[in-house]
Amino acid sequence: MVVEAVEPVRWTEWDAWGARAVPGSVEVRRLSDPTPLTASAVLKMTAIAEAWVGKHYDAAFAWSDERIYCSELVYKVYDCGAGLELGRLRTLRDFNLTDPIVSAALRDRYGAAVPLDETVIAPSDIAADPRLTPVPR
Repeated sequence: MVVEAVEPVRWTEWDAWGARAVPGSVEVRRLSDPTPLTASAVLKMTAIAEAWVGKHYDAAFAWSDERIYCSELVYKVYDCGAGLELGRLRTLRDFNLTDPIVSAALRDRYGAAVPLDETVIAPSDIAADPRLTPVPR
């Protein structure tokens, strides 16, 4: 099963989740050293994920627990459940926001008040964490 932050956050069977992906676009990563994932940590991580089931997807990427987006869900489950901060937290202003498509999306979401100091975590930041290694297919 996969817990995913879609609308709403839910558990999805692995095969159904993977079937929605573009072929060849999914890469599974895991901790190179699983020592921090004790049985109690995994139970706590599962409980945290379960507590978010039913929450709405956060299209504004706010760093609150009222709504949640995909990489925020992964980050917070590992952080709160196992004390592992995967990836690097940044602010919205740290990203290249000059692309016309990105600029238009920001205007659509926020109007003139783009929250440039909002804490965010990108999927690429989690994937780049050196403690994670790809799982061979």
